[in-house]
Amino acid sequence: MARHKEFGSVGVFRPEDLEEISFTLLGETFRCRPALPGTALVRVIQAAESPSGGVATIMDLFKDAVIPEDFDRFTEIIEGTDTVVSMEGLVAILEWLIEQYAERPTMRPSSSENGLQTTGLTSEDGISSTPEVQA
Repeated sequence: MARHKEFGSVGVFRPEDLEEISFTLLGETFRCRPALPGTALVRVIQAAESPSGGVATIMDLFKDAVIPEDFDRFTEIIEGTDTVVSMEGLVAILEWLIEQYAERPTMRPSSSENGLQTTGLTSEDGISSTPEVQA
């Protein structure tokens, strides 16, 4: 008998069903695609593990993530000399984007939700619902 496994639609979704992603840099807001192919993140991980780094791969992730209408404006800011965005600043944006894409899918809320969120833990679990004041 041949070996075969059907993966169906596990981990497959439509970007229009997902929450939007955006960030602000120096007062400018940049909209991003709600999802990226898993291969885009794999390339960044491979580049991070490479001794030669992967500046081109990192820039490719920015290009994949930031929507085309906002990308030119984004590159003007990060490559400009009027205000310098440091490597530390770029890495912070990159890390945040990777976190957002790794947590996909975050679906848009349905119109029938009541806005209440539950954590799955109850007071029976020894967890108080009253926040403690930190000194």
